[in-house]
Amino acid sequence: MAALRLGLSVATVSIRMRGSAAGETTVELHDPTPARAGLEAQITALLAGRAGDILLGSGATSGAVSDLREATRLACAVHASFGLGATLLHRTGPETTKDLLARDPRLAALVEADLQRLMGKALALVEANRAVILALADRLLERRVLSGAEVLALVAASTGTPRQDRDSINPSSRRDHVDELSSREGTAI
Repeated sequence: MAALRLGLSVATVSIRMRGSAAGETTVELHDPTPARAGLEAQITALLAGRAGDILLGSGATSGAVSDLREATRLACAVHASFGLGATLLHRTGPETTKDLLARDPRLAALVEADLQRLMGKALALVEANRAVILALADRLLERRVLSGAEVLALVAASTGTPRQDRDSINPSSRRDHVDELSSREGTAI
């Protein structure tokens, strides 16, 4: 959901277990050389799963480790590889940012500040799209995997009219339902 709102193309959304991840959203990246805004959209989308766990599930879990790794790598590459931060200095390749972060506390603080700012954006996106995300979670419980076209259709149907369902009748039952999805299979945002 967040990926769509950020202008990224969604290929699939799944709640199938894969490694430590309980689900995933696969996006198609069409720009091989994105500007900083495009990279920040990717980072925000990577952080949206954790934002969903925080706002709609039982809280942050260790299941987001691969998303956090990739978000950190991209945020560091903005500053140390791509020349899209405060300097043009190329310090390391985008695939080898981990070692540089471990040795440079100022760069680590800069990357952390970017990640925190973009996490705030991810949290705001999840909160603003709560009803659509819950509809997507319901559909994923039925189907387990959705194509990008199915996600787009669900978003279009969900944003056209407000949902009147058990959320408005008993919000705690919806919270339990999302917690069940999060703990059993993961929240794919």
